[in-house]
Parts: sequence; structure tokens; C-alpha cells
Amino acid sequence: SLLLAATRRLALMPDVSMLPNHASYLSDHVMGNDLDKRANLITELRYTLVKEVLGQQDIFPKPSHFGVYDYEREEAWSLPNLPRIIVANPPFAETGNIQRAASFIELVMNRMRTGDQFSFVLPQTFLGGETHGVKEARGHITDKCHILEVWQMPEGYIGLSARQPTCIV
Repeated sequence: SLLLAATRRLALMPDVSMLPNHASYLSDHVMGNDLDKRANLITELRYTLVKEVLGQQDIFPKPSHFGVYDYEREEAWSLPNLPRIIVANPPFAETGNIQRAASFIELVMNRMRTGDQFSFVLPQTFLGGETHGVKEARGHITDKCHILEVWQMPEGYIGLSARQPTCIV
């Protein structure tokens, strides 16, 4: 669902919507990654369903690159194209006294360029937390980004076994 939203948002960018090879560009520049190897199949099914229901083949081409990498490792960033939109559901676990999602945000923010966009699924404590690196990561986002939307989701809404409320920024 998040990749579909990213594809749509990228498709609506003025410089992208005017490209003659619009569908090819979208396919090459929206990339997925998930540690769950089944996520690629689910993504393919979602894109196929949307194309069939809407009949818009060129607006929702399936991403040509879908990896199963750990983005905390450098080789995961050896992508065919640098993404302009990053959609991520980083790990919620803690390493020491740092929330891994906060570390992930710092990693991604350091790779983004002006005009790039992102969407992160985060623990809801991210919206007001003061510890575990959350306050600093939130400050990084608010200082450098134009926030378009923030959604708060109840426990169990995101993920099959999620046991905590989440937010999508």
C-alpha cells in the first residue's frame, strides 16, 4: 500500500508526469525492500489489482527492483537508481538505549536530496517521545522536511502481529 502511494505521488510530480517514458521511469524509480521474502509477491499482487480495477497501466507499473536487504548495511544502498521517494517500516526494536527506527531515520535523511520524499511507519511514541534518540530524530525531520501528513494508527492496525500503536509520517 505504501509503495502504491509512493508510485502515485511520484507520478504526479510535474517533472515526472511530463516524461515521454512515464511508466518506465516510475517502474525504475520506485523500489521496494522488505526483509520478508513474501513481500515482493504481495506487492506484485497489489499493483496488479490496482491496475485491473482502475485500468491505468501506465500510472501504476510494478517496481522493477524489490530487495530483501537490511538497510542498515551499506550494500543495501547499491541501488540501480537513487530513490526520490523512500517508504519504510524500520525495525521498532531497541539497540542499547537507542530506538532502531530513530537510527534508521538518521541514515535515510543523510542519503536524501532536496525535493526527495519519504514515508515512515514508526512507533506512535515517536510523535512525543523524549528518549532513545526519538527526540533527536524527530527534530531532524521537523528541521529539514515539509511534513505533508501524519497518521496515527491503533495497536494491531499495521502488521499481522503488531502489539503497539503506530504512526505514519
